[in-house]
This record gives sequence, C-alpha cells and structure tokens, in this order.
Amino acid sequence: MKNDKDDIMNYKLNTHLLDNFFDAYGTSKHADVKDCGDVYTAEFELAGFAKDDIDITATNDNLIIKAKNNKRQKEFKLNLYGAVSVENISCETENGLLTVTMPKKCVSEQRKIKIN
Repeated sequence: MKNDKDDIMNYKLNTHLLDNFFDAYGTSKHADVKDCGDVYTAEFELAGFAKDDIDITATNDNLIIKAKNNKRQKEFKLNLYGAVSVENISCETENGLLTVTMPKKCVSEQRKIKIN
C-alpha cells in the first residue's frame, strides 16, 4: 500500500529527473522529458544525424547521447538518479527525433529487517 513517504520519494525522483536535464555543458534544456506512469520518455531533436551517427550509453546515474557526423556533433546528458531500470531502456528514431523510453525501477514494499 502506498503511503505519503512513497509519494514524497516519487515526487523527488520525478522532479529531479524532469527538471535537471541539461546538455553536456549544463547551459539549457534540449529534450522533452515526460513521466508516463511506469516509464519516463525523453525526446531529443537529432535532425541531420543517421542512426549510425548516434551512440547511447547508460549507467544507474546517467544517460549519455552523442551524435556526430562529418558536419556537426551534439551531446546530451540526462541524470537518472538511480530511478530507471537501465537494462530495460529502449529507443527509436524517426524523422530526426530520437525517443528514449526508460522504465522506472520497481519500488518494493516496506519490510522489517531482522538483526542477526
């Protein structure tokens, strides 16, 4: 059963993930990040880059997107705060828009821990 603490934790994670997305230089927002219930989605404008020009890596803490061709390059960094199931991240690109789907980590029910 959810309680106020769960709501507060979800709010903090969502606020950090949605409000603290900046490009690699920390200057401005360059993506549309949304909370869609069980997943976060992020859309990145990468017009002019082919699928093979884009490199995406993820850890528990960060999602890094690098796009580079012979004309230009772009780099994005999204702080994940350990809130995303990294092994289940998926993405697709269509018409210059990269959409990344990031499933949220499951929140376990509270349980009592026995001291040995």
